[in-house]
Amino acid sequence: MSVHGSEIEDKSITARLDPLTPLPSFQPRSIIRAWSLQIKQRKTAGLAHDVVSFDWDYGASRLHRATANLQRAIMGNDPLDAISTQSWVWFQKYLENKITPLLRDKLIVPVVTDVSLDVIGDDTSGKTAIFTLITEVAKCLVNDGEVTLPGIVDHLTEVKLEDSRSEKTQLLLIEGRRELATHLVFHVIGWITAIWEPLLFEVLDSNLAESRLCIAGASCQRRRPGILYHPVVRNPSLSLQGLAHQPLRQTAGRFGKLFPVPELCLEDNTLGTRDIESACITTAYLSYHSLANIVDVKIAWTSTLGQHLEYDQRHKKLFVFKNPSICLLLYRKTSKSILSEVFKPTQQSQSMSKLSGGLEQVEYEDYLAEVLLSYRLVFAHDQRSGKLIGREIDALGPDCDPLLRTLCTEPNTSDKIKEIYNRLDAESCENYVFIAEFPFLAKRFIRLQKASMGRNPHSIRRLWYDRRNPPAWFALWAVLIITGATLLLQFLQLVFQIYTPF
Repeated sequence: MSVHGSEIEDKSITARLDPLTPLPSFQPRSIIRAWSLQIKQRKTAGLAHDVVSFDWDYGASRLHRATANLQRAIMGNDPLDAISTQSWVWFQKYLENKITPLLRDKLIVPVVTDVSLDVIGDDTSGKTAIFTLITEVAKCLVNDGEVTLPGIVDHLTEVKLEDSRSEKTQLLLIEGRRELATHLVFHVIGWITAIWEPLLFEVLDSNLAESRLCIAGASCQRRRPGILYHPVVRNPSLSLQGLAHQPLRQTAGRFGKLFPVPELCLEDNTLGTRDIESACITTAYLSYHSLANIVDVKIAWTSTLGQHLEYDQRHKKLFVFKNPSICLLLYRKTSKSILSEVFKPTQQSQSMSKLSGGLEQVEYEDYLAEVLLSYRLVFAHDQRSGKLIGREIDALGPDCDPLLRTLCTEPNTSDKIKEIYNRLDAESCENYVFIAEFPFLAKRFIRLQKASMGRNPHSIRRLWYDRRNPPAWFALWAVLIITGATLLLQFLQLVFQIYTPF
């Protein structure tokens, strides 16, 4: 094959590739030798001006292969549909938005090979290296339930990349940067799992060994007795040394209740005299329209999955996870997902004798499905809630997760919603929902329902908005209208009796 013919063929491949397009079937073989031969021939022929174009084509090929590997590591081999494709496109932009600040703060450049400050621009080698690192971290989470931060770093030190400038391979991580690599792995885990929202680390006395891992979330403040509130994030900053060799689930536990566990148990008094299997929640009391207009609840967006639907009664704040696409991408039907193995020891460590028999076999995928369905339960059960939350979503800006708007505002008749229900093997929510269907979030639903039931409207405006009990609402306004009409007719009758027309 001639050089010119090879160029046309290779460029035809590259031209069809979009960096933001899922490519599960695109698996280019190693073509570095052929590329080097072509470049040498061009240099010999005096066509050095085409070498840059050839280098870019090769870099694009490596980047697309790394992107395809990352997609499989995150999503597994489940077939793509329109919703998951949209979420994957958003997720790549989300990763770029997370990577950019770390480039400016020089956390990635000193650690990862081939990365420059222009990685979000035209630096395909840098993107390839970062995507490879994220892929390897995801694989560690999938395969090892006792994985630790140092263990992941040990694995990354053995990963090799094809050198974009030669036919040799090179190590993914730069040697001698182990502490920085640990911080970078901590950030990556937060990006792809959302179990915490990592912040830039703190360094004490310029000593990386004494640095601290930081996550978003206010520290737990002491409250007077009688106000029960246990925030998910209790310790937003912890020493790296203290967490060095602890399994990931214990690391998350040191920060707070970040890892999901089914909370309802037989000895729980949350349900009163009702048993778990028969207890229900009324969706009208969970409606965001009712919570906002009757209880004065305000939305607090969070990037920490464990904070989803956490209710701060003192400040009347309802935390809502703003990146549901991560849950959709992690949810797998046919194979274990990221954190599935990490979740198993956590589940086994709970006192299973306290859990009801129907809740013992829950999986991490069940938690992801609960989170996705909870948006429909709170925000999309009635049209007024959808309009109200739609204005809140608009304030998030152009980088907002598109799935968030779909879940919160689309009607049940929407094809997108039907596709999501089909993917999750779920059905649309009715007026009453058994809490056994939400073992992870049931307590949070019950707290919201109690907060809603404990508040009565104290103005005409709130009385009009209070449609938590539709029969009572219609009966009340029917009585008011009939009473008002009766009084008006009696008044008119009295007027006509006094002023009799001649």
